[in-house]
Amino acid sequence: MGGIRVLIADDSAIVRRALCELLLAHHGKWQVCGEACDGQDALRKVGELNPDILLLDLSIPVLRGAEVAKALKISAPLLRIIIMSEQEASVMEQLAKGLELRYAIPKSRLMLDLVPQLTEVCREIEKERSAASPRNISPEN
Repeated sequence: MGGIRVLIADDSAIVRRALCELLLAHHGKWQVCGEACDGQDALRKVGELNPDILLLDLSIPVLRGAEVAKALKISAPLLRIIIMSEQEASVMEQLAKGLELRYAIPKSRLMLDLVPQLTEVCREIEKERSAASPRNISPEN
């Protein structure tokens, strides 16, 4: 089983760097496969890089995060999207619900909540990969 590939979409280079270096780059189960600085860039890179997870800032420019999430639910239905925003947790839950997404983290809680959230999502992906992989079947004699 390969590692879990994560694409980070945020207009702040500082946030992207922090997510790469502090939370993702040193963890064995996932790898940062790319970064996007706006919504159009995020859509393009999802198509090019085929990540398993997209960390998506809702306030990215050009094409807002909500529009990106809606488009990707159609074009990349297996992609897990974790939305991020400066909003409070209760607002984030409502935003995620409205976008039919399961994962949302307020940016104020990224350092606390991102690793547990990614770990949960990785377990789901690995479970699906295990269920989809061919079983070792003995050849008939």
